[in-house]
Amino acid sequence: MELTQRPTYASINLENLRHNTKQILSKMPKGQEPLAIIKANAYGHGAVFISRTLVGCGINKLGVATFSEGLELRKEGIQTEIYVLNGILAPLSDYFSNRLYPVIYDIEQLKLLCDYIGQEPREFKACLKFDTGMGRLGFAPAQVDEIVGLLRKTEQLKIAAVMTHLAKADEEDEEFTKRQFTLFRKLRDIIKDRGIDGMVYSICNSAAIIDNRLDDFNWARPGIALYGSYPNTRHQKMIDLKPVLEFKTKIINLKRLMQNATIGYGGTFTTSRESLIAILPVGYADGYPRLASNRGHVLVNGKKAPIVGRISMDLMAIDVTDVPNVKLHDDVVLIGKSDKELIRAEDVAEWADTISYEILCGISPRVPRVYEGM
Repeated sequence: MELTQRPTYASINLENLRHNTKQILSKMPKGQEPLAIIKANAYGHGAVFISRTLVGCGINKLGVATFSEGLELRKEGIQTEIYVLNGILAPLSDYFSNRLYPVIYDIEQLKLLCDYIGQEPREFKACLKFDTGMGRLGFAPAQVDEIVGLLRKTEQLKIAAVMTHLAKADEEDEEFTKRQFTLFRKLRDIIKDRGIDGMVYSICNSAAIIDNRLDDFNWARPGIALYGSYPNTRHQKMIDLKPVLEFKTKIINLKRLMQNATIGYGGTFTTSRESLIAILPVGYADGYPRLASNRGHVLVNGKKAPIVGRISMDLMAIDVTDVPNVKLHDDVVLIGKSDKELIRAEDVAEWADTISYEILCGISPRVPRVYEGM
């Protein structure tokens, strides 16, 4: 595809997304369903194209964070079930008219929904979320009787799933995760004992899916693994995932600097020899983290080229002195593969003292997305 605006872009490989989806589904026992998480513009990959591809893979449940994210998908013709993880933050009539199903996490929201549904002639779906240790959104387990009482009074409200969220599933120490599973099973048993049976339950995220923790829960919620990023390095031996996104640019300037020359804001890098420096049209406004300054590298013609000087808003410098035959407009890989070398989002995250989720989600809207394998 010809780029008419600027040479910095993100390439989205939909075949790799299909591969990852197949790998994840192969981990799930018969009778379990995926609720694919495509919030934050599908982790920076483009929610509309990602959703269409996932639906083509047989996924019929999608999870977004906000009402506006769900509405965007509806406007683009996505007809599958869409669940809004951050609850009710828009008029309830808009949720009803667009078939966007909220995840309810506090009593006031549940009362609001029950009162509204009492005036509606039609059924409506929602999910309930309990806090079993994350400490963010979710009913307290002690509220279960009050919740059951409200549900019994509102026949039109159909609970699609009861869910919770794992706080430490990616960590090697399993103790906290085991406690969350135990508490969630107790909640399930209490709800059944109160006479509400046939509920669907959901606890597993990408890490728990890869760790084969799925056993007796009905929905799993894969997120980061869909996009080819591992929740933890230990997972690399447990499932074959392919990165869906590559982040690329081109060299727009080459300059030779003498020894002891400084580069960038603050002069944080000083050349130790005569050096060939390439300037790239990408910076932190594009989502490439400033914290990778003087720490990370990119790939040019299959060779590593270190980032030198501070990354600025729109530009960064790399040292290509040791890259053979480098020339103006050569391709540069920021995330992705060049010959035998590979940079993962996890690598950039390590240089920036963060996680791959933030790197992927942070790629700016001004970076064009180019889709392959449609």
